[in-house]
Amino acid sequence: MGIILDKMKNNPKQNNSLIILLSVLLLISCIIAGIFAYQVQNLTKEIKKLKTEQLLTQTPAPTLDLTANWKTYTNEDLSFKYPSDWLRSGDVISPDMPGSPHNNLYPYGLFLNVFDKNATLKTNAYTYSGCMKETSTQTVNGVFIKRFIEINTGQCKDRDQKQRIIWIVPSASSYGPSVAVFYQVDDSEQVEQIVTQILSTFKFLDNEITSIITSDELNNGWYWGFKDQKKLNTPSDWVYQEVGRSSCWHKVGVLCQ
Repeated sequence: MGIILDKMKNNPKQNNSLIILLSVLLLISCIIAGIFAYQVQNLTKEIKKLKTEQLLTQTPAPTLDLTANWKTYTNEDLSFKYPSDWLRSGDVISPDMPGSPHNNLYPYGLFLNVFDKNATLKTNAYTYSGCMKETSTQTVNGVFIKRFIEINTGQCKDRDQKQRIIWIVPSASSYGPSVAVFYQVDDSEQVEQIVTQILSTFKFLDNEITSIITSDELNNGWYWGFKDQKKLNTPSDWVYQEVGRSSCWHKVGVLCQ
């Protein structure tokens, strides 16, 4: 080491070159360190931004209640909400209510009709005519839904098959108390949305309405219902069958249909 220092003392030009070289190396090191620090800072910001975005996407958005401003219909048997701009006259509710409403005034219009606990198929002028055919029964939100389509055979040969009914009933074999939605097939998409929202607010007020098995259900050997909806007086040998919305209670060997 002493020899190198002696040489540097004896050779000032070499000494200056070495100082310059070291200075350049130091400058380059500082630049590299600065670039590295800058990249680390940017990477840190990007990671924080990504975590924030992930947090926002994971945070559930508040559910919008589309029925918040709807009107409420309530009687001693049932309760539900309907669009705020619809009009009501007695037990008929419709988007457009000319004059004194009655089923016969709305051969194809969209409207709701509320029926009392004594209602039957014959209570409804449409189904009483024999020109409406039941196509399905299902349970939604704990209530039963019957669907009807119009037919054009026999005495109904002049019908155009556009009329539809979605009937909210207390059980698969009873029709009252209930709410029937009448509409044209062309309005199906709009009506399905409205019915879904109505069902989200719908409830029967008398718990005994659906609690006792009917004579028709006993004769048929089955009825629609979930596991916690076993009816009073259901025979002890009946079993529960879970098939989603088509779940039912039935006698062994009898199919739910």
